[in-house]
Amino acid sequence: MQVNIESNSTETRDQVEQLLQFFQSGLRGTVDLVSIQVDRTYDPLGTALYRCHLRAKVSRGADIIVDETQVDLQRAVKRSLDRCSRAVRRRFNPERLSQSA
Repeated sequence: MQVNIESNSTETRDQVEQLLQFFQSGLRGTVDLVSIQVDRTYDPLGTALYRCHLRAKVSRGADIIVDETQVDLQRAVKRSLDRCSRAVRRRFNPERLSQSA
């Protein structure tokens, strides 16, 4: 799996890499490429936020795109990685969902 991380600072890039290592086991074998872009942004009241844009290229040809904005960098990255992992599981294990219903 190839990983591409875009960020303004090396500290942010290191934190994203660390978090991604935890989630890689759930994505291995099903995702070919993960691109993560982290930006600082501000809401209308001037509160500093982190925006995490994640794009995962799934082995079967589809793309999973997740946008998450949070006050905390780790929370934004974790939530976007978690949402991506769940989407991959839904795509590759549809029968598991029908059994639980």
